[in-house]
Amino acid sequence: MEIHVAFMRLNAALHTFSSAVSADTKLTLSEIVAAEHLRLDGPLTPKELSHRVQVGSGGTTAIIDRLERRGFARRVAHPTDRRSVLVEAVEQGEAVARRPVALEQAV
Repeated sequence: MEIHVAFMRLNAALHTFSSAVSADTKLTLSEIVAAEHLRLDGPLTPKELSHRVQVGSGGTTAIIDRLERRGFARRVAHPTDRRSVLVEAVEQGEAVARRPVALEQAV
């Protein structure tokens, strides 16, 4: 039972934290997850990003479009496949992601 309670507290803290990040950045949870994957693992193809965010191709396209419009990501030509693009984090997105957000303040 202690593990269950600990998990529930962690889940509540993560929800509160993600809500604070969302309010700060004006991004949805899916956009935050996508931006973090691009920042930590990118650049990625849209298909790779789709798998990581667990959203279909149409939803991924919409997420990338919104991240681009908001200045958090950009599409660039794939260096070896002219039919494909890569999505990468841009400096503004990097700066926002690195901004300290104290978890204990969010909880």
